[in-house]
Amino acid sequence: MGGPGGDSAAVAARVRDSARRAEIVAALDDWASISADPARRAWLLAVARAADPLGLHFHNWLEARVLRREAEALIPLKSPTVQPGSK
Repeated sequence: MGGPGGDSAAVAARVRDSARRAEIVAALDDWASISADPARRAWLLAVARAADPLGLHFHNWLEARVLRREAEALIPLKSPTVQPGSK
């Protein structure tokens, strides 16, 4: 199939043309979500994105996780402390 340093576009084209595209893209997403190797994760996501350019599957999980972390840094998760007698 390929891997980091390989031609992700060629692999994505084969996946896109497959009758099992949805299943393969889902498997790539799953694999990327558990990969400890950043280069492999990036390659898997590149293949998934190119094979499913409309984003109909789940390969946006990493971006969502990053955006959530950034949002949590900007928005305090704790409610502000209200002092007695204040409105």
